[in-house]
Amino acid sequence: MGFTISVAQVLMTLSALAYVEDNAPTKHTPPPVLSVVAAALDAELSKKHYATQNQWAVSWGPIQYNPTRNLAFIAHKKGTNTYAIVLRGTVGSFVSFKEDIPTSKVAFGYGLPAKAKVSREFNHAFKGILATSDPTTGTLLSDYLASTALKSGTMNLYVTGHSQGAGLASMMTAWEHNQRPSWVGKNHAITNYTFAAPSSGNPAFANWINDNTQSYMVRNPLDIVPHGYASPNQVISQGIPSRVPLGWSVVVKVAAAISFATGPWAQPNTQMVLPKVPMDGKYLDQVDGQHNHNSYLYLLNAPQTDVGDASPLMKP
Repeated sequence: MGFTISVAQVLMTLSALAYVEDNAPTKHTPPPVLSVVAAALDAELSKKHYATQNQWAVSWGPIQYNPTRNLAFIAHKKGTNTYAIVLRGTVGSFVSFKEDIPTSKVAFGYGLPAKAKVSREFNHAFKGILATSDPTTGTLLSDYLASTALKSGTMNLYVTGHSQGAGLASMMTAWEHNQRPSWVGKNHAITNYTFAAPSSGNPAFANWINDNTQSYMVRNPLDIVPHGYASPNQVISQGIPSRVPLGWSVVVKVAAAISFATGPWAQPNTQMVLPKVPMDGKYLDQVDGQHNHNSYLYLLNAPQTDVGDASPLMKP
């Protein structure tokens, strides 16, 4: 099955709802307990005007790997064998921002060639997610998927995330392909939809994703994040999201030097490019606005969520 806009609208909505912690009264200091996040997720998923149309419910998680503040959950489309693993993007904490700065690459493993390498920081977070149990049931992600495959016989599984979560989603997809042979049943489908993804790893990893998975990398052409870490210099040469001020060009060049010091990076080939909608204002405000999860929903022609700021791309 190829790229479907209606599926993208639903999965981007689920990815946006993963940031529901942003609506908590205490914001990020300290983070709200997971029971509060779970209740907020349930409330958001019940809203019929979203692309999810009150047809999805959390069936595993949410979990949070506390050392890096990575949050994940599984949503189930009611009355079907369709599930989505949702990985949250960067939040406003030092450890979350630190995860976005690659210091080196490590072999991904899980049956992939030894030359397929990923960000050390992403790999640490990914392994932490796999090792974190649902706080209510005590079930690990791997056990939940195996059990669900057994019960369903044929599982239709999506993987999705926005920003940092999208970078992790491709790793999750590769891991699931390694796990799938052990699942009872047959014809379990795995499809990866990412939004605003930075590069997960090197060209060998990206090529493995290209050759072995059904993956769609959705990006806003005026968003700088998908240029990390393979093509940061294009932010300056192409003026993304607009002409880069001198001070910020220095920041971009430093970021490029840090990423290139770890060797080459690459994005998978299947890039789904959204319409280009410029905005006015200060450069950093443009950067934030173009990357905003609700901006991705706006560009997908989907209803925006009540989580976080509304998209500034929407004209009054």
